[in-house]
Amino acid sequence: MTIKECVKKYTVYLKNITHIPAKEIEILIMHLLDKNVIWLHLNYNKAFTKELELEKLVKKELQIFL
Repeated sequence: MTIKECVKKYTVYLKNITHIPAKEIEILIMHLLDKNVIWLHLNYNKAFTKELELEKLVKKELQIFL
């Protein structure tokens, strides 16, 4: 799965919680990869291998807000 697909997939989870869900997912991905926003946007179509870690972070974020 690419980074772009992950952003689309997990944006749905945060849609009702924050007004910028895609940006929140991008921030979590940048945190996991230890990269900046420029790198992220240049590599949006690259394979993303840390989807399980991202899912855990998204669920943790959901628990904080709910």
